[in-house]
Amino acid sequence: MKLAIYFLSSILVINDCNAALIGYGSSDAVLPSKNQELFYMGFELGMQKYVDKKTYSELVESIQISNGSQLGAQSAARTLVKNGSKLLVGFPTSHEALLASKATANNDVVFIFAGAGHSELGKLGKRIYTTGESMETSIKASLDFIETKFKGKKGALIGNPFAVFSRDQDTHFKEFLKEPHYSKVSIEFHSLNKNLQLDPTVVQKLKNNKFDYVILTPYADESGKILEQFEKSSIDLPIISNSSWTTGDVDYIRRFLTNKKQPSFCPSFLLSDNKDRNSFLKLFKNKFGKDATSESSYGYDLGVIVGQIISKVGKNPKIEDLINSIQSNKCFKNTSSGKICFPKSGGHSIRKLNFYKFTKQGFKLAD
Repeated sequence: MKLAIYFLSSILVINDCNAALIGYGSSDAVLPSKNQELFYMGFELGMQKYVDKKTYSELVESIQISNGSQLGAQSAARTLVKNGSKLLVGFPTSHEALLASKATANNDVVFIFAGAGHSELGKLGKRIYTTGESMETSIKASLDFIETKFKGKKGALIGNPFAVFSRDQDTHFKEFLKEPHYSKVSIEFHSLNKNLQLDPTVVQKLKNNKFDYVILTPYADESGKILEQFEKSSIDLPIISNSSWTTGDVDYIRRFLTNKKQPSFCPSFLLSDNKDRNSFLKLFKNKFGKDATSESSYGYDLGVIVGQIISKVGKNPKIEDLINSIQSNKCFKNTSSGKICFPKSGGHSIRKLNFYKFTKQGFKLAD
C-alpha cells in the first residue's frame, strides 16, 4: 500500500496567530516527486532573496503528496487552506492547478501557480494567477513557428484524450486552424489509445511519408510509447512539442530523442543569455551544488514574485492587500526569464515565448 508523504518546510503549530501565510503545494500525479522538489528548491532560492531563512520558515508551509493519487493536489490545497494559508503557490502542472483552484473555490485565498497553462485558469477571476503562458499564446506561437519552419508541408498532431493539458491544446489547435490567417497550415489530428500508443494504421501513414512533421501535445513522460513506436518503425520526423517538455521529466524519453536525426522543438520562456538568468544559475549552483534545471527556473521565478509581494504587503496581509499588490505591480522583474506581467483580470502571465531545440546538453535556443 502506498502512503501519502508530507514534506513540511517547517513544523508549525497551526492557529489564527501563527498559521503560515504562504502554502506551497504539489503532488506526484503528473510529475515525479524528484521533479517537484526541483521546483521547490528554485522557489525557496527565489523567495530567500527577499526574506531571511527564519522569516521564510515562519511564512511558508509546504505539502508534497507522493502517493500517486490523481487527487493529491486537491488534498494538499484543502489542507493548506485549513491550516490558515492565504496565498497558495506551487502546483506546477495544469492537472494540479485545476484541482487546487476548484477544491478551494469557496475559500478566501489567492493562488499563484508555477507554470500551469490550462486555458481555464484564465477564466477564474482576479484571485488566480499562473506564471505559465496562456494556451492561446502557446498554440499561436506553435502555428507561427510551423508556418515559418514547415511552410506548405503537412503535419500530424498526436494528442492524449485522457489528459486535460493535451486535450486543451488539441481544442485550441482546431479553433485557430479555422482562422483565415492559418488557412494554409495543414494538420491532421490523431489520438492515443488507453495504452498511450497510436493505432497501427496511423503509424503506417507516418512510415509511408504522408506527413512532414509531428506535433505532440502530451507531456514528455506520456510520450515514451509513441516515440518507441516511431523508433521501431524507423519513423524519424521533426517533432514540435509543448512548453511542458522543458519542465517535465524529459529523461524518460531522452534515449529516443538522442537517437533521432531530425530535430525536436518546443516553446518556452527559457533565456540562454540574460543577466538575471545568469545570476540565477550562479545562485542555484552555489547553494545546491548542482546545475539548475527548467523546473528550478520556474520555481525561482515564482519565489521572486512572491518575495516581491511579501516585501510590499508584510507578513500579515489581507486578501485584498495580496490582490492589490499583484495588480498594482504591473510587472515583476529580476526573474530567471526576464520580466513577468499579469493581467488585471487574473490568469496567465504575459511574456514572450521562444522556440528551443533539444540537444544532448538540454534545450537550446533554435535557429
